[in-house]
Amino acid sequence: MTTIEIVTIGDEILIGEIVDTNSAWLGIELNKKGYTVKHITTVGDEEQDMIEAIETALGRSDVILVTGGLGPTNDDKTIETLSKIFKSPLVVDKATYNKVKIMMENRGIVFNKNNQSQALIPECATIIENKNGTAPATLYERGKSILISMPGVPFEMKAICKDSVFDILESRFPQSCNVHISALVYGIAESMLAERLEEWENNLPKNFHLAYLPNPAKLRLRLSVYDAENKEETTKEIYRLFDMVKDILGDKFLGYEGGNLETDIYNIFKEKEATLSLAESCSGGSIAKRITSISGASGFFNGGIVCYTNAIKENVLGVNGSTLEKYGAVSKEVVEEMAENACRLFKSDYSIAVSGVAGPLGGTTETPVGTVWFGIRTPKKTYSYQKTFGKLREQNVEYATNNALFALLETINIEK
Repeated sequence: MTTIEIVTIGDEILIGEIVDTNSAWLGIELNKKGYTVKHITTVGDEEQDMIEAIETALGRSDVILVTGGLGPTNDDKTIETLSKIFKSPLVVDKATYNKVKIMMENRGIVFNKNNQSQALIPECATIIENKNGTAPATLYERGKSILISMPGVPFEMKAICKDSVFDILESRFPQSCNVHISALVYGIAESMLAERLEEWENNLPKNFHLAYLPNPAKLRLRLSVYDAENKEETTKEIYRLFDMVKDILGDKFLGYEGGNLETDIYNIFKEKEATLSLAESCSGGSIAKRITSISGASGFFNGGIVCYTNAIKENVLGVNGSTLEKYGAVSKEVVEEMAENACRLFKSDYSIAVSGVAGPLGGTTETPVGTVWFGIRTPKKTYSYQKTFGKLREQNVEYATNNALFALLETINIEK
């Protein structure tokens, strides 16, 4: 099996100014091509730290992909460091020099010594063209290992990989057949899910690896087989095993990766030729954002209102003032009126209403922070559900949004 290591360079990653999306993208794309990333290392701009990280990678991996540190400023030291690691002097590459010079002139930028330095390349390196930027990628060899240094700018790095790097890997290193399939589960805690699947998990074939991957929207179960002998047969076996999970979990089993709650809703409403509206309070419009992220949402989503204050709930949405006064905004009675009036206001067949205490302020003994009421209006009746989440505002909004979408799906299933 070919071992691949990614080394990302830059203080800005270590201090959190930017997120390392390069490694995530490389991991996904390399896996598709039958390669497994064994290590990912992030290192700052200090030369000695870079040398230690790269030397370690060269000692244990077949392929090292380095991103970052190729800019024209003094803190970009990757090329100088690689020159020392491979004991190869820096020389001017005329093609790169002329290319950078023309690019700077076309942009109205002075072609100064900093820009000229990007044409200094270790003599031993093979240059890989960067069609979208000034700094080229470079390839180095040591024994059976290769190292490819690429710009850290994501769109430049991705283009270089698609244009050249992946072809280089495929021509020189054997690919394995890695099969990963993920199933989506919702509405059950990770610990409870593991308990319900314990017998199933214990009986998995030895070369089938199970991973639980939770997030606030859903829980992902991934079955992986590395270096499979037959991709088609392995894929069939994974789906057969997940059919067993479907039997165990029932409607908590949502389907497979590639779908999500809003996509499922879109498909259901398209089939029903039905329409949807929203009345959001504590979720602040995040449900509408999720719904409208789907291309074609205008075919079923009529609109929504963020009725954050009681005055808007009453004067715009039409919730009865006496209901608000008697029960409070975060209540079964109010959220049901919100759902019913959203259907009326937007002339929709279905609606979702949400009202809660996102926190950290606003909670009471009777209605603590994290309390959220959900209302679902269907052509048949109005349903309401109550959930209590935690004390973190951002998390509560996310949970409220996900639970609102899931409540709609559950309600539709109830009425089947």
